[in-house]
Formats: sequence, structure tokens, C-alpha cells
Amino acid sequence: MVIYANRETGTVQGEFAERLLASALTNKAGTLVEAGHPDDAMRRYEEVLRVQQKDFGDEHPETASTLNNMAGVFKQQGKYKEAMQRYEEVLWVH
Repeated sequence: MVIYANRETGTVQGEFAERLLASALTNKAGTLVEAGHPDDAMRRYEEVLRVQQKDFGDEHPETASTLNNMAGVFKQQGKYKEAMQRYEEVLWVH
């Protein structure tokens, strides 16, 4: 695996670059949730989900983990219908 990172531009290129970015965004989203910024966290999780669905598909444990994280944010926001939809997607994967 070869990855090139440019510190000045903040870009990452190479094999698995999108997966590395998704991992970083997942960590950032978790930090945003803990800091009380659920909307910002959800935007990060949506980016992660797009990458994971493209790279892994809808039935992969990584995708399910992100869906579960998103459900937790919805639940925290009191958006129970949206949370339930995401939790159902997680159950479908497992």
C-alpha cells in the first residue's frame, strides 16, 4: 500500500486513500459528537458512508458501523424516526 500525503494542501493520494480519509472523518465525527456538534458530525458520517458504500457495499460491517453511529446521533438529537431507520439498516446488514 502506497499513500502520499501533502501536508500543505491536506490531500492524500494513492491506493486506499479514500478509506484512510473515511477513517479520519469517522474519528473527527466522533469528536464532534462528544463536543456537542451533532450536525457537523452527521455531515462527516455521510461522507464516510458514501466512501464505504462505494468501496465495501451496503452489507459490510464497516458500513453497518457508520450507520449505527449515524443512528446514535439522530437519537441524541431526538430524531427518533431517522434513528430507527438507520438502526433497521444496521440490522439488515447483520
